[in-house]
Amino acid sequence: VVMAKKRLNKTMVVALSLCAFAAMIVLSALMLQRLAQRDPKYFVELAQKAAAAEEWQQAAVFYNQAWERSNKENPNYLVEFGEMMLRQGDVQTARIAWMQALVQNPTLVEGHVRQLHLLLRQAKLYGSPQDWEVVRDAAQAMLGAIPSDDSSAMGHHALGLALIQLRDRGAGTEEGVNELRKAYDMQPEEVLHAIDLAEELVRREKQTDAQAL
Repeated sequence: VVMAKKRLNKTMVVALSLCAFAAMIVLSALMLQRLAQRDPKYFVELAQKAAAAEEWQQAAVFYNQAWERSNKENPNYLVEFGEMMLRQGDVQTARIAWMQALVQNPTLVEGHVRQLHLLLRQAKLYGSPQDWEVVRDAAQAMLGAIPSDDSSAMGHHALGLALIQLRDRGAGTEEGVNELRKAYDMQPEEVLHAIDLAEELVRREKQTDAQAL
C-alpha cells in the first residue's frame, strides 16, 4: 500500500509539473503574441496578406493599426492605407491620408507620387482648369520638397501636363513641354512619360522629335 501511494504521489507530481509547464508555454505564447501586436510590422504583414487577397478594406484597417502602433510616426503606413482606400473606391479618404502623410514628411516621395497619379487621372477625366491647377500646385510642392533627381520625374511630368493645359497651348510657350522633357530624360524607361511627350510634340507638328523618342 505504501509503495502504491508513493507511485501515485510521484505520478501526481509529474502530472502537476507537466500541467505547470504547459501553462507556462501558453502564457509565454500569449505574452509573445501581445508583444508582437505592439510591433507595427505585425500589422503590416496582416495588411499585405489581406491586400494579396484583394480584401482592401481589411488591409486598410491593418495599415491604420500599423500607423497607430508606430505612435503615428511612420507616414509610409499612411501612404499604404491611402492606397487601400483608393482601391476600395474611397478617393477622398485616400487623398486625405496622402496629404496627412506629406504634412508629416514633406520629402516622402511615394506620397507625392501616389497623390499625383490620382490628381492626374482626375484632371484628365474632368479637364477643368481648377483640376489642372490642383495638379500644378501638387507638382510644384513635390519639386520644392525633394532633390532634383530621378525621384522627382513624376513631379516634372505632372507639372508639364498642367502647364500645357493652363498656359502653353494658349500662349504658344514651351515651358510645359520642357518639363515633360525633363521627366523623360530622368526616366526614359517610363512609358507614360514618352507617350505624353510624343503626343504633345505631334500636336505642335514636331513629328521628327516625337519619332526620335
